[in-house]
Amino acid sequence: MIQTRHLLAVTNTLICGFLLAPILIVIVTSFSADQFMQFPPSGWSLRWYAEFFGDRRLMQGFFLSLTLATITAVVAGVFGSMAAFALTRMTSLAVGPIRSLHMAPLVTPGVVTGLAMLICFSAMGLRGSFLALVAGHVVLSIPFVVMIVVSGLQSFDKSIEEAAISLGANRIMAFVTVTIPAVKTSMISAAVFAFLNSFDEVVVTLFLPGPRTKTLPVAMFEYIQHNLDPLPAAISTVLIGISLLVVFLTARFGTIAKLTGQHH
Repeated sequence: MIQTRHLLAVTNTLICGFLLAPILIVIVTSFSADQFMQFPPSGWSLRWYAEFFGDRRLMQGFFLSLTLATITAVVAGVFGSMAAFALTRMTSLAVGPIRSLHMAPLVTPGVVTGLAMLICFSAMGLRGSFLALVAGHVVLSIPFVVMIVVSGLQSFDKSIEEAAISLGANRIMAFVTVTIPAVKTSMISAAVFAFLNSFDEVVVTLFLPGPRTKTLPVAMFEYIQHNLDPLPAAISTVLIGISLLVVFLTARFGTIAKLTGQHH
């Protein structure tokens, strides 16, 4: 038993090291003083962070990505949660096919999805617009929201809602005051996942932006095609930091929400 436990510990350590190694290499490289990207660096500097925050085009893409991800999180969170609620309440045989359709953006190759959106938005006269970016990112994020919220609803004890109805609350009131608070942690987690998915999405986004609607990942992708300096590593480290901060705040909020719910 002890040997098995040690073997599992070693295996998990190796897996974690394998997953974290690329991230650590990027972070270390971002502090390089070298003119070209190399590991390990021959010297240390904050030069590439200064380059990033001083580049107007990159900062425009950065704030565009933040704005786009925030809007995507809200829109996908709302509509994805509504779809999840509907799927868990439906008893029709069509539930399975409908749920499969919600997952379509996940199984369709990104290049195919991007091309389809390019053709569609071009026909609608929206090619290169911010609205096209929002619509595209919402489509890509809704499947994650549906999966997460459906999972939360399936673990919810519906008898609690029925008890509220038996005590005089109508179905809408019971739904708003009982069901939604019970799964709000899942809804928030789903919205955060939509935010992160939108924030670093690049494959489909390459088909959608115009001259003034290039997100930071797209701008970074274009930069790498012509430059081999550590600037992309500095940008990636900033993105990693933002992602970790969002996840930490979400976990913190979720813990507080659970403690508040238990208290009440």
